[in-house]
Amino acid sequence: SYIANITVTTGSSNYYAALTPLASQTVQPNQGQVSTTTAPVSQPTITIQQGQTVMTIGSTQTFSGTCTGSDTVILVLYGPGAYTNGMQIAQVPVSAINTWSYTWNPGYRIISGTYTMIAFDKSMIASAPDTFGVVGGGSVSIIASSSIVPPGGTVTYTGLCTTGANSVILTLYGPGQLSTGVQVATLTLNADNTYSYKYTFDLSRPLGSYTMMVSDQQHTASASATISLSS
Repeated sequence: SYIANITVTTGSSNYYAALTPLASQTVQPNQGQVSTTTAPVSQPTITIQQGQTVMTIGSTQTFSGTCTGSDTVILVLYGPGAYTNGMQIAQVPVSAINTWSYTWNPGYRIISGTYTMIAFDKSMIASAPDTFGVVGGGSVSIIASSSIVPPGGTVTYTGLCTTGANSVILTLYGPGQLSTGVQVATLTLNADNTYSYKYTFDLSRPLGSYTMMVSDQQHTASASATISLSS
């Protein structure tokens, strides 16, 4: 038997119990006594691994693994939005060599955040989780503290990233060697998804227009700010 307290919420929810078979019981004749022996039970086993730790909205994610003691793997996804209470994604057949694989293609119907895919055997006895991130569907911004800077001057770049990424990349474009762009920093976002970076222009930099471009780590969104290096 299984007993648990649950909270019933609006909408659809799934509840799973991982049950362990009880030991078998054998009655000894003429003694009226019950002795307990452990029956050999083949417990299913299951593993799961993701194709990428961070996927972008609009792309696909592949899950694969092994499974013994079951011919089917059930995949249940937990995450933000529609997946808050868990949603069964697929029932995947297990191959003759105890492997399985499934490609998830949610399109653009998901939001950025952290997700956990749980693989169960068909009897819901064994399970294995795998957590991954989803980014995209947002924007990044950048603001320069000044529009005109003298040689050797410093500009502070600040902005916000709402794509769900953990970091942003800053790339500087300008005259000479910077014509094709040079990556100057990779910044971890603050808890409120903001960032700040101070860049000091070398005295040897030629005068002219410079553009600092920011993109989230997965390059799903970008923005730029232009300043003039002038004496």
